[in-house]
Amino acid sequence: MATLEPLTVAECWERLRSHRVGRIGFDRGRGKRIHPVNYVVESDSICLMTSRESELGVFSQLFSDGALVPFEIDQLDQDLSEQWSVLVLGHLRAHDNDGDTTVSPSAESRPPDGHDELILWLTPVEVTGRRRPVA
Repeated sequence: MATLEPLTVAECWERLRSHRVGRIGFDRGRGKRIHPVNYVVESDSICLMTSRESELGVFSQLFSDGALVPFEIDQLDQDLSEQWSVLVLGHLRAHDNDGDTTVSPSAESRPPDGHDELILWLTPVEVTGRRRPVA
């Protein structure tokens, strides 16, 4: 059985930059939730886009002024030469779009049409990862 090996912080950021879908955890007071989200990496932050009406959108409007939340991506395909996961622990902050294109992520991270966009920024406090080579 292959052992788990830590990823360097640089390797974690490389993987974060090469993917577009992750999972964010939060607790809105009705139990913990984990939601898939589209994202992009901007500098050393992670930019998420959601709908104001979603559970994450409501959470961000109620608690996001620096709320500490986990964000995770992984690749677990058995056919690939390695499996890995990256975990980011960071502070979540909402940014009202209001047509400000300087903070507007690319179209691939936007919520479905007809939803009121809410831009969220995750500022990492800790970035860790691990891999397991597949035999």
